Amino acid sequence: MATPTVIAERFELEALAESGGMGSVYRARDRLTGAPVAVKLLARANQRWAERFRREALALAELAHPAIVRYVAHGLTPTGEPYLAMDWLEGEPLSARLRRGRLSLPEACDLGIRIADALTFAHAAGVIHRDLKPANVFLVDGDVRGATLLDFGVARLNNLYSDTTRTGDRVGTPRYMAPEQVRAARAVDWRCDLWSLGCVLYTSLAGRPPFSAPDEMATWGKILLEEAPVLSVARPDAPPPLVALVRRLLEKEPALRPASAAVVATELRRIERPEGPESTGITSVGVALASSGEHRRVALVMIGPVATDDASVEGERDRAAATDDDDTRPGELPMVELAAAADRHGGGFEPLAHGGAIVTFAGSPAATDLVGRAARFALEARRLCDGGVALASGRGATGNLSVGDAIERAASLLRRAAHGDRDRPVAVDEVSAALLGPRFELDGAGALRAERRDDGVRTILGRPTPTVGRERELNLLVQLCRDSAAEPAAAAAVVIGEAGVGKSRLRHELVERLGRAAQVWSGRGDPVRAGSPFSLLGSALRRRLGVDDVSTPAARVAAIRRVAIAVDDLGLPEPERVTTFLAELIGAPQ
Repeated sequence: MATPTVIAERFELEALAESGGMGSVYRARDRLTGAPVAVKLLARANQRWAERFRREALALAELAHPAIVRYVAHGLTPTGEPYLAMDWLEGEPLSARLRRGRLSLPEACDLGIRIADALTFAHAAGVIHRDLKPANVFLVDGDVRGATLLDFGVARLNNLYSDTTRTGDRVGTPRYMAPEQVRAARAVDWRCDLWSLGCVLYTSLAGRPPFSAPDEMATWGKILLEEAPVLSVARPDAPPPLVALVRRLLEKEPALRPASAAVVATELRRIERPEGPESTGITSVGVALASSGEHRRVALVMIGPVATDDASVEGERDRAAATDDDDTRPGELPMVELAAAADRHGGGFEPLAHGGAIVTFAGSPAATDLVGRAARFALEARRLCDGGVALASGRGATGNLSVGDAIERAASLLRRAAHGDRDRPVAVDEVSAALLGPRFELDGAGALRAERRDDGVRTILGRPTPTVGRERELNLLVQLCRDSAAEPAAAAAVVIGEAGVGKSRLRHELVERLGRAAQVWSGRGDPVRAGSPFSLLGSALRRRLGVDDVSTPAARVAAIRRVAIAVDDLGLPEPERVTTFLAELIGAPQ
């Protein structure tokens, strides 16, 4: 369809300035005033894009502020295309300025004040921007003191227009989205703009975003799980009040951020601005801070939506346009069931805006136990949903979940993970695969298939490793079992030792010897169930009945029915009470 040269008998189009997935922007001349204007034309007829276009027009019509691009008019062309006319601005976006280098401290403070003043006005009018980023901040004449907010296309207009955002919609740009936006929380308010302002300030001063990764899943994982980097690591010359303010803006809990954009502007105005050159020593300070602190292991499981898209973070805007054009959305995961499964395995569940989820595991003193819990959850998640599932682990500093590159590894695995088949393997990184050992079945590609009923033993070149130097302990345990069998009394033994000294190998040898003369039931302790009565007995019973943590409720019901028949055949007193108790032990529905 040809673009008209005159819009609404008022705006004469002079030149194409920009074109993208949503439409085009033209430099035009306003016949009423003779002033240059920017005319945005919507190229797509999709209803949701039209609603967002109208949303931007309504927002700008209400927001007359020097730091917000001025509204001129909006309407429809004779061919039915929506248009929006705004002031024409000469200069460049902040994103282009930052590609040439980071801002000085005075420039960053002036920029922050200007944006905070604009947000103060917008929030008072009931408008939340929700997509604040360097590309949407325009520097008039290249001066930060002329910074102007653009693109209110995904703004929330509390007093003007109903919100068209649906659960699972992606509102914002991954690197600058607040945690509550990443989670697709319904209670997203004006404080998400403060988080984004913190990201813009950090990026302007440090020369890189505070949270960045090769794809959106990894970026979101870092936003949710990693502590925000300290500004003084990248900018040792930053005054402490500025460092503290940026840190508060990047608090994951909205209630811990500054009370309002007006408060941010006031604090920025009070900051003393050194005019000298930047301090040196950035690298050495960064290394010192990054290497301090005690470390612990953290495991995480990433679950992709049923339908995934591998577009890069930089292509988010065009991909979003394409997604909305055909009105398709990722398939929905069974979030309630996944959250319950994560809780059973001691994981922290985080649903994501695009329909995926991230589950974190921490707190186990033994790395093998931690990764084992994550693996059992991953296997259960695989059976609950059709999205890809990936597991990775790493070390992080105590007090936060800074897990190095584990988040990026998990996201990379997820992009290549199989989807749809409930028997598909779980993608696992090499670090986690080594920790899973013989307890789990991994295929030739290192992907997780299942948990073994019998742990087996470690092998070298395909052959079991021999038991060396444990004959005394083994004989002691065998004799203890024989004495217990000969007497009407139970006995217990606890084998204590550091990871890797051979406890599992000793247990395997004991079972091998007892298996020739006795029926052996084995259960596995789980740190998540520590202190739970009969947890080991329940584990042993589940294994004996052929069910485990990832078995369906129907499979557990079938198992307990077999138990009920056995209890009845044995003629035990109070069979109903006994069966109910055993059903509770294996987690079968009542």
